[in-house]
Amino acid sequence: MRIIPYLVLRFRHIPFILLICLLQACGNGNESNTLQTEAQTDRVLALIAKVRNDSVPDNKKKESLEIASKSIKSNTPDSVRLLYYSKLSLAYNEIGETSTFRDFNKKFQTLAEELGNKQELANSHWDLGLFFDKLAIRDSSFYHFYKAYTLMNEIGEVGDAGKLLLNGAIQQSKARAYVESEQTTFKAIELLEIVDDTLQLFHSYNNLGSVSKELKAYDVALGHFNKAQEYINKLEEDKKTGPQRSLNNNLGNFYKDQEKWEEAIPYFQAALELKDLEIRRPRAYSQTLNNLAYSRFMNGDTANVLEDLNKAYKISMLEGDNVGISATSYSLAKYYGILGNKKDAIFYATNAIEKAELSSNYKRKLEALKLLGWVDAQNDLYFDEYVMLSESLQNEERKIRDKFA
Repeated sequence: MRIIPYLVLRFRHIPFILLICLLQACGNGNESNTLQTEAQTDRVLALIAKVRNDSVPDNKKKESLEIASKSIKSNTPDSVRLLYYSKLSLAYNEIGETSTFRDFNKKFQTLAEELGNKQELANSHWDLGLFFDKLAIRDSSFYHFYKAYTLMNEIGEVGDAGKLLLNGAIQQSKARAYVESEQTTFKAIELLEIVDDTLQLFHSYNNLGSVSKELKAYDVALGHFNKAQEYINKLEEDKKTGPQRSLNNNLGNFYKDQEKWEEAIPYFQAALELKDLEIRRPRAYSQTLNNLAYSRFMNGDTANVLEDLNKAYKISMLEGDNVGISATSYSLAKYYGILGNKKDAIFYATNAIEKAELSSNYKRKLEALKLLGWVDAQNDLYFDEYVMLSESLQNEERKIRDKFA
């Protein structure tokens, strides 16, 4: 499983012009009204901020957001309402209230458009890009990231424009539109170099490495990964850990895809060394543990392999991670198939196919069908389905490339 660079989130702050507006009570010179406006804004923002407090129960978080929502009156200054809509939309999304998120995002977007505020309009699309990414609706996510990029570029926000292009490139990569992802990433790099954004330049070259690997351009991929390492070396020490883990994991996959198991193993081992990874990012931990165990097994080392694969499988199940379940099921099917346990091999290969379908991972489904054809060679149905899916996938990928062209 390839770890793709993190999507760039956007950071919310109260714009300088809004601070001025609050201090002046948005055009009202009355000092009493100014203080009231400031106090009211502080109260509403404090209510919204409870969403990020882990000690606050979920039902209390929702109550706080409802109170904050009701604080928006018809006479609330436009710039303050814009801030509230922005904060509330993200807060509702954070607690899983997706319908209410969409409602407030729409209000946020509409008001930003009415006010001619291109930066906040771009931010509303940025949020929708992240929202659709979680739903794995790649074309919609790309559309909103690109819309946000266009707006940011128009107002000269070069750094944010570069981040948004990179987000779009990651969506293209996830949709297997690798050539298009490569092209978009290079455009992102042009902007990110202007602002010298070391971290995002790392993510850009890390993505280029992964994309080139998928295109089987291994020498090119290694060059991009080496460039990504150069950018990690430029980061401050306390900011290197996460990027280094991501790069190590991708390098592990780089060698694993070429069946260079011995070279892949140390990179997966290094990727697992990140402190508290299992607690903080269980899905990433599970995927890397699976990759390590599978590589070790294919390299002839059977010690604790089944134990590690079962652990990875269990974590993915607890997380409801269909991508992870499918990947680990495939590894278990290969493990049992090589050991001659046909029954368990068929069970896990079938499970890999089912979970691959749920996560729209047709590449994994193809691999599992091919594995089933090897394990149960007397059953021609697997081969027939493999051929049909392969042809269908080629047609689908052409359609996908057209969407992202």
